[in-house]
Amino acid sequence: KSSKNDTNVAKDASILSIVRQVAGIIAPVLGAFILLMSNSKVLIIASVVVLVLSVVPLLKIKNISDKPKKATKSFRKFFKSWDVRKDYILTSFYGVHCVVESTIWPLFIFLFFNSIESVAALSVIVSITTIIFTFFVGHFTKERRVYMVAVGGVFISLIWLMRLFIENGAFYYFSVFLVGLFSVVISIPLDSNLFEKGEKLDALTTATWRNAVYMFTYMLVFGTLALLISVFKVSFVLAALSMSAVAIVSVIFSGVFFKRKNKFLPF
Repeated sequence: KSSKNDTNVAKDASILSIVRQVAGIIAPVLGAFILLMSNSKVLIIASVVVLVLSVVPLLKIKNISDKPKKATKSFRKFFKSWDVRKDYILTSFYGVHCVVESTIWPLFIFLFFNSIESVAALSVIVSITTIIFTFFVGHFTKERRVYMVAVGGVFISLIWLMRLFIENGAFYYFSVFLVGLFSVVISIPLDSNLFEKGEKLDALTTATWRNAVYMFTYMLVFGTLALLISVFKVSFVLAALSMSAVAIVSVIFSGVFFKRKNKFLPF
């Protein structure tokens, strides 16, 4: 809603992502400082205070209507267009990877190195690398989004498969760096597509279904893992398959093969 460019919000989406990553660095540092200087109760109180203060910027926002300008569309009408359905299908597959990368992978690293410091290093690596790369991705042209998502999906899928067969600490950390880069190549185009369509259709409904899709992936992944014994390998395979699906759906169902029969190039 706050983007001034409704036709290409990639730059604004990248800035939003950078803000989230910066918060991801500051939060654990601030939390550790509070724990060192006091105790867990003070940390909980500080968390509540920060959460309450986060409402203040929302109250200060101007020139943005807080009421829907359009009638809320039904499920059938909202997902009537294949272009809209495609974005949410891609988001759901990408969400599977995000769940495994953000939750299961740090747990795997902790068990592999038997050290809590090893998990803390993951957050630093991901945050720094993605902040730098996110800025450049935000300046890519709108026409290259399909190829960016496809390339990101292919490479992250390969990285997950390599994690299955390569047992090496240095490689595990390097893979986190690579996944952080290629995740940006996928997340910024997907978010940009959703934001742009949301402005035309219904911003509130768009955001609601986006969150619903992500929550569904959590239910799917953890529900599946609860029934299986080989938690790590199964989750890695699921993440690899989901990223392969992102690449396939992005390219095949985007009209690329039909628009450019003899020029399958991203330029």
